[in-house]
Amino acid sequence: MEIICCDSASEAAHMAFRLRYKVYGHEIGVNDPAIDHQNKIYIDELDKHSRIYVAIKDGEAIATVRALYNRDYNFSAALPEYIRNMLGIDNFIKHYPGTLAISTKFAISPNHRGSLAANLVTAKMFRDFQNDDINFVFSWCAPHLFNFYSQLGFHMYARSISDKHGLWTPIVLPIHDWRHLKNIKSPLFKQIDKSKLSETDHSSVQWFRDNYGDYLGSFVADYDDKVLEKIFAFSGDGGLSANFQDVSIFNSISPEDIKKIIGSGKLLRFSAGQTIIEVGQITNEMFIV
Repeated sequence: MEIICCDSASEAAHMAFRLRYKVYGHEIGVNDPAIDHQNKIYIDELDKHSRIYVAIKDGEAIATVRALYNRDYNFSAALPEYIRNMLGIDNFIKHYPGTLAISTKFAISPNHRGSLAANLVTAKMFRDFQNDDINFVFSWCAPHLFNFYSQLGFHMYARSISDKHGLWTPIVLPIHDWRHLKNIKSPLFKQIDKSKLSETDHSSVQWFRDNYGDYLGSFVADYDDKVLEKIFAFSGDGGLSANFQDVSIFNSISPEDIKKIIGSGKLLRFSAGQTIIEVGQITNEMFIV
């Protein structure tokens, strides 16, 4: 397997754009004007400013992601306002200008999901972030994918937002938070260990903790027995099994299976009046409110 970083004009990048189409245009059915159904390719305006990462095996792109640096693209002036607001990125730009990146358009071939391809392509990108003095990497994902990103080291630090495509969770990776990456056993920590960087602290990590530490974990949580008790304790008496009887959607399912179903999701918190689902969204998530 070969991992390549290239610009949008290269042949490897066009292999990545064809893989993107297979995932976003065909499999998911994203409604984006940039998707070219006739030529089966997905490329947009940001690609010409981005670094395109591609994992190639047997002459075929099997995983891809892109990185956009704010030293190459003016986030304050050129990013759509709703993206800047969703990410809350202006505060980061003010304190750490020229050291930010946005990583998007991650796609992996269905035949290689669960393989090392995703880890290898993200590890290559992370190593470049280190070498290029990037402090924070931003992205957003559907809530059901947060487990994957949290295992890499990303934090949810702001509320999810809903648009015509689905519900999106803003996430950020403080590149220099060695302790966090080590504690969660992130596959990215191997890159830090090789570079002997884990012995030093970085000012950006303390700044992030001071400004966002209270928000980490505030908007999302894993389900456990305590959360389940809180959700289903309608009457205040009886065990978990009894409370399940009162929820019609779970009437015919055993408590053990309910735990498995709910345990595969996330508990998200929203403000009153905040939109969760819009008509016409294409994501295949289920919400229990």
